Amino acid sequence: MLNYSVAELRIIKKFVDSNLSNQNIGNRNFGLDLLRIFACFLVILYHVPQYIQGGMEFHDIISRILNSSFFYLGRCAVPMFFIMSGYFILPLKTDTKSFFSKRITRILIPTLLWFLFYQFLGTTYDNPVHSFWINKTPHFWYLYALLGIYLTAPIVTPWYREASIKIKCFYLILWFMTLLFVINNDTLFVSYSHQGMLYYTPFHALFVFSGYFGYFFLGAILRDIYSILQKYIIKIIIVGCLMYVLAILLIKYLFLTSDSNVIAYCSIPTAILSVVIFLLFLKTGQMISIFLNKTGKKNRLAAGIIIDMSNATFSMYLMHVYVLENIYIVSLGGYSRMLIAFIVFVITFFVYKILSHIPYSKYILG
Repeated sequence: MLNYSVAELRIIKKFVDSNLSNQNIGNRNFGLDLLRIFACFLVILYHVPQYIQGGMEFHDIISRILNSSFFYLGRCAVPMFFIMSGYFILPLKTDTKSFFSKRITRILIPTLLWFLFYQFLGTTYDNPVHSFWINKTPHFWYLYALLGIYLTAPIVTPWYREASIKIKCFYLILWFMTLLFVINNDTLFVSYSHQGMLYYTPFHALFVFSGYFGYFFLGAILRDIYSILQKYIIKIIIVGCLMYVLAILLIKYLFLTSDSNVIAYCSIPTAILSVVIFLLFLKTGQMISIFLNKTGKKNRLAAGIIIDMSNATFSMYLMHVYVLENIYIVSLGGYSRMLIAFIVFVITFFVYKILSHIPYSKYILG
C-alpha cells in the first residue's frame, strides 16, 4: 500500500475535487473518455510528419510498418469524434435554443478565437492555392463539419425519436452505400459538374445521405442497440477487423485506387475500423469503470486524471498545430513519430491546464 503525507493528500484531494465535482462517475463509462484521449493522440500523431524537417527516416522494416499503421489508424480519429458526438447528443435532450446556446460557448467562440490566433501568429500552410481560412488552419475542417452537423441535429431529432430501429438502420445502410463514392473520385459511380448539381446517374439520389453526419447518426444507433451488440461484442470486433483488411485489399487492388481514397474519412474501411475501435473502448470501458468507481485514493486520482485529459482534448486539438509549427523537429528514425506526438500531447495538455485558471477560460478552451 502507498503511504501519503498530509500535504500530498491535500494535493490529491484538491485535484480530485476539481475534476470530479458535479460529475456522477458511478454511471460514467471511462472507455469513452479514454477513446477521446486516444483519438486526440492519433490526430497529433497523424500530423507530425508534416512538420518533420527533411521528412521521415526509416532504418528498418518495423519502423516502416509502424509508420504505415499510423497512417491507416490515424484516419479513424476524426470519425470516432463524430461517432462520440452522436452517441451523446442525438436526439437532443434540450430545446434548440438551449442546445445552440451551449454550443456557441463550447465550440463556436473558441473556434473563432483560435482562428484569429492562427491568422496572426500561425504559419502558412504549404499549399498557396488554398483559401485564407485553410492556409493557416487546415485542421479546422473538422470544426466546420461539426458545426454543420449541429445545425442539422435539431431537424433530425423529432424523426429520430419516432422512428423504429429498423427504419434507422435502413437509413444507415443508405449512408453506408455512399461510402463507395470515394473509391475513385468522380469516375466510378458519379460524375460531377457545376459543383455536383447535375445528376447524370441514379447514384446521385444518395447524395443527400452522404457525409460526416452519417458518423453522427451511427453513434446514436450504436448507443441504442448496444445492449444487443454487447452479447456478441468479441465476435463483432474480430469479424470487423477481418472485414477491414478485406475491404482495403478489394478496394485497393480491384479498383486500383490510391491509398488516400482507400482510407478516406468517408470510406468503407475507415467506417468499419472506427466502429470496431469504438465498440472495443466501449466494452473495455465498462470494466475500467467498475475498477475506477471503487473507493480508494488511487482509483479516484486515476479517474480524475482521465476526466481531466478527456475534457482537455478539444482544446488540445485547437492548439496542437501551433505547437508543431514552433518546435524544430528532426526525424530520429521511424520510431520518433510517436515520441514527438507524445511530447506535443503533453505540452498541449499543460498549456490547457495553465489557461484553464485564467478568467473566462471557457471561451478560449471550450
